Amino acid sequence: MNLYFRLILVFIKSLFARKRHPLETSVIQFRVWPLDCDVNLHLTNSRYFAFADLGRVHLLGQMGILRPFLKRRWFPVNNATEISFIRPIEPLQKFRILSRLVTWDDKYWYTEHRFEVAGTLHAVSLARGVIVRQSKTVPVNDVIHLLNEIAGEAVNIPESSVPVREWRELLSVKKDCYSIGC
Repeated sequence: MNLYFRLILVFIKSLFARKRHPLETSVIQFRVWPLDCDVNLHLTNSRYFAFADLGRVHLLGQMGILRPFLKRRWFPVNNATEISFIRPIEPLQKFRILSRLVTWDDKYWYTEHRFEVAGTLHAVSLARGVIVRQSKTVPVNDVIHLLNEIAGEAVNIPESSVPVREWRELLSVKKDCYSIGC
């Protein structure tokens, strides 16, 4: 995360955001400033990941889970991220990030971030992460219990999309391959 002023603004905004169901999409808007651009004069690749971080903070705030996380000293940590660039986002353009919790499994949470300009998709990213407290992973069931409590209903696990299932498999293959040296 390297967009500290934007982070502070998103954090404050998120604390007072209208609460949404945990599976609803969060939408936040930004503008590409000159320092967000690379030598090709478009939003630089690394900024997409930083903006996706901001999208997740906003999503947590709208889910109503940001304050309880802070109270419990739980922190979301990315384990893996991937992105597909479709078209560039130009300097001074406004863009929206649509973030949503896609699914979860026994250990990880999966979120999707769609970068749009005037309703046109420019990039899409998937992120896999865990919730940690004092360097230990918080069990997913503890987080689901908190989500259910906040939502006032049982939040059921969404079925994984094909890209998430395939990405999960790729991450598993990479882990196995790199651990034995391929």
